[in-house]
Amino acid sequence: REIAAIQEDPVFQGTNKRIFFNQADLIEFALDGLIKEGEGGAVMAVIVLFTFLLRFRPTFVCTLAIPTSIVAALGFMYFIGMSLNVVTMVSLIVAVGMLVDDAIVVIENIYRYYQGGMDLAEASRRGASEVAVAVTASTLTILVVFVPVLYMGSGEMAQHMKQFSVPMGASLMASLFVAFTLIPLATAHMKDVAWIERLRTRAAEPRERGLLGKIFTVHPFTWLIHLYGWSLDKTLRHRFIFTSAILALLVLTYFVPFQRVGMQAMPPLDMHMVNIDVEMDQNYDLKMADAVFDRIKQSLESQRTELGVKNLFTHYDQTFGTVEVHLKKDEDYIDAQHPNGQKPPYKTKEVRAILSERLPDLVPGCRIKINMPEGDARKEGNGGGGMVSARLSGDNAATLHGLAEDLAARMRQMKNVSDVRISLEREKQEMQLGIDEPIAAAAGISPLIVAKTVDVALRGNQLWPMKQGGREYP
Repeated sequence: REIAAIQEDPVFQGTNKRIFFNQADLIEFALDGLIKEGEGGAVMAVIVLFTFLLRFRPTFVCTLAIPTSIVAALGFMYFIGMSLNVVTMVSLIVAVGMLVDDAIVVIENIYRYYQGGMDLAEASRRGASEVAVAVTASTLTILVVFVPVLYMGSGEMAQHMKQFSVPMGASLMASLFVAFTLIPLATAHMKDVAWIERLRTRAAEPRERGLLGKIFTVHPFTWLIHLYGWSLDKTLRHRFIFTSAILALLVLTYFVPFQRVGMQAMPPLDMHMVNIDVEMDQNYDLKMADAVFDRIKQSLESQRTELGVKNLFTHYDQTFGTVEVHLKKDEDYIDAQHPNGQKPPYKTKEVRAILSERLPDLVPGCRIKINMPEGDARKEGNGGGGMVSARLSGDNAATLHGLAEDLAARMRQMKNVSDVRISLEREKQEMQLGIDEPIAAAAGISPLIVAKTVDVALRGNQLWPMKQGGREYP
């Protein structure tokens, strides 16, 4: 809306707008993906639930705990002013598999009493009350882990953890409430006899010990239960051996995987963009900078189709500038032949590697750095394949410069190393003018006047911005 109002200004008539990067697209894409994955995860949770329960009615009743708890958590988030974002969506998706835990325990205990001869109403009352303390303690044990998060100070990680813990806690508390209210209520009002129960009763008769009996009386994970019982028996019989093996495994885990797993603040995010930073010598003027960036843009234009370049955006002055290379995404290839889009020809890292090989020789005398905004900004730790720095210290700057250049040359020859940089500033050519102070004083000229005169003669004088119609123009 604001951009449309600006374009209506007579000064900007005839201008065109082009969107290079829209943060909303990334957020909407992430949220859509999370919603789809959440739906698939919920379906898988129901399938796994039925696989273990092997009963349709308990599975259906337990499944009701998922949407009910999610809706309650969303209502809680609304009243405390929390919005749906990537972090809160991940929290709710993680909670989906935990929302049926309380309901499973309650409904299994209810059916235990029901199969013992009680009617459903009495079995629901007694079964739910019997496990109330255990289920409540189990849920509170999970929730208490997130209590320290609420006391974290300010910062990005603290904000992320709070956004993650609040929806998780609200949904778990809602699932606890559902397990002791809606689950017993729904179970108590179900029919006492159903076709599935008739099949179970029939399958339990000795004369029906055939395929039907195997389906409805033998649990598919019976072999796993027997294996667990066997391993537990062996463990208790040889306690010293198994305890020593567990301690050795813990020590081995600490010294091998834990030391090499790597750490990072946030995972790298592919922004589908490559930045080309160009640092020019001090003797460059704006006209020479124009020529440099024109050559870079011409080279990129010739590779637009090959690399999948969507847009180019440049901003520079006479000393430094950047070319933003925005790459196409899957949805940018949607056409009649590819209604669902297709993969770009190269990944962002591959595009950066290709440009690193082709561009440095294009503009001699300039220092070019090619990086990915998100991938390089999030520096990874050990083993992460990110950035490694080496620091040299000493008394002689010239010697250190030579050693740094030699080390950089050796590192560039390594197989998995790219974009080696030296933090030393480039040497600048300078000319010092000596002022004859007695003559300058006799002429009434100060060193500052001489410096400004030379500066204007060599670099010109920058005019003040022009103001017209309430606007300022450089």
